[in-house]
Amino acid sequence: MPWKRTAQEVGAVLTTVLTPEDGNWTQAILDRIDKSIKVVAVSTCHWTNGALIDLSLIGKACRDAGCVLVVDATQSLGAMPLSIPEVKPDFLVAAGYKWLLCPYGFSLLYVSEQWRKARPLEETWLARSNAEDFTSLVKYSDAYMTGARKFDVGEKCTPTILPGAIAALKQIKAWGIVNIAETLAAINLTIATHLEQLGFQLPSVTQRCPHMFGAQLPNTFTGNFVAELKKRDIYISQRGNAVRFAPHLHINSHDVNRLKEALGQLVKGNSHNRNTHDIVTARPETK
Repeated sequence: MPWKRTAQEVGAVLTTVLTPEDGNWTQAILDRIDKSIKVVAVSTCHWTNGALIDLSLIGKACRDAGCVLVVDATQSLGAMPLSIPEVKPDFLVAAGYKWLLCPYGFSLLYVSEQWRKARPLEETWLARSNAEDFTSLVKYSDAYMTGARKFDVGEKCTPTILPGAIAALKQIKAWGIVNIAETLAAINLTIATHLEQLGFQLPSVTQRCPHMFGAQLPNTFTGNFVAELKKRDIYISQRGNAVRFAPHLHINSHDVNRLKEALGQLVKGNSHNRNTHDIVTARPETK
């Protein structure tokens, strides 16, 4: 909506990249980038099914075409490696409540150096150069803090949010992003392999992220798949026509085996009995 509104205000044309038939979002986006494009706004992966978007290639294409690159990393930051020096986004934003494991109300914004003299999003005294010296607050300052701190949200020192965010980010750092990604990739590969055997349709392993993926139900399945799993204390989400699997590190082999058992019961039993009521428990999804 912000992009649509901005385009209307400045008389720009908003172009949406349609879902590619071959599932290759990276190439579909690259095919639309040329010198007529002023801003490219993309995510690190598709939010419905975890389809991978190669930001390194897109970043290079944007620089070659003179486009501004804006990245929404909400769906992967904290669970998949991301190199700012390699991608070189102009702006990158991420909500904290997903893979960063932070409380609601916390988010991160990266602003590249070339934009740090731009007008801030809001005018808060906490972003002024003398904000940390309370004795000098009566001396009103027109100067902002250096770097990207001028873009900080007002009242950023909320005591009910920051302690939880700091603890979460420290824990992610201790685990290591690469370790998180590799661990979740192994879990998801086991689940994905079983789903394919049951007739689900998935993006190829080269076109999906390590930490989450979506699968389309077999054509023969009828009923509410998500609700049936919920009856078994297994929680996944549905986005459009894809059911999304997004485990985290607390999921172990016992949980995965219970999920596989429940999937088999639902899909195989669906063709014979539309009202399966076996009970399988598993730990809930973290998203």
